[in-house]
Amino acid sequence: MASSFFTKIPSLSAIFSVYTSLSAFTILLKTILHEIIPDQIRDFIISKFTDYFSSYFNSNFTFIIEEQSDYVMNQTFRAAQVYLPTLLPRISTRSLLVSSNDLKNPYFHLTCKNEFRDKIMSDYFTYIAKSSVKILTHNENLNIYNYNPDCQRWESAIFQRHTTFETLAMEPELKNTLIRDLDAFSNGKDFFKTVGRAWKRGYLLYGPPGTGKTSLVAAIANHMNYSIYDLQIQSVKDDALFRQILTLTENRSILLIEDLDCSGADATSIIECHYYL
Repeated sequence: MASSFFTKIPSLSAIFSVYTSLSAFTILLKTILHEIIPDQIRDFIISKFTDYFSSYFNSNFTFIIEEQSDYVMNQTFRAAQVYLPTLLPRISTRSLLVSSNDLKNPYFHLTCKNEFRDKIMSDYFTYIAKSSVKILTHNENLNIYNYNPDCQRWESAIFQRHTTFETLAMEPELKNTLIRDLDAFSNGKDFFKTVGRAWKRGYLLYGPPGTGKTSLVAAIANHMNYSIYDLQIQSVKDDALFRQILTLTENRSILLIEDLDCSGADATSIIECHYYL
């Protein structure tokens, strides 16, 4: 049996001959790719070969979760951004890649066995989204974001205003009406879905400086446990940029647009609560 096995092994000269032929073919192929085929077509062919052989020899599958796609904020990225910091302290391995150094469009990437791909799509990403909602609901620190037009990004800081409805000087009946409206909005997912409307709520605040508009925004943020995106409308050049800025805001947040009519003695502010998850 052993003798029969060894007789089937190719000779060293045969192996060397095959290796030489493959080397010559590889050199010829590289010459064709670099000197005859245009760069774009060459890159396309190489990418297809790479994808084919990697899928053939590799049993793993990788999910790439980018922060933005066509200027729209990826909510799965947001959920992972909230959820992963709570997971990392419990991980003993050093082989988990959680983000890249691409500051223009950072991403998370998750590698799994091919056999688990569908389950991760259907179950794990859903679990991350629900977990992030729970984490944000119990988050003690809120953020306030200011838009930086130079780098076209929101920059955050800890929101340190502790005004609540209990400490806010406001007509009691109007205060209770507002609180009931906010609670109805927070629990109104099914209603907004039924009527086909986006899950958001807007308020217009009007009055001279010092009448408590900013304090009211702080009370709403603390009541809802929502971070605030404070936008100076003067920094927005056109409608396209305005839409892009809005897509960069996260779920469970308040968009605050102040001083819409700066030329007058009175000030007008618009606040809008978002809840898309």
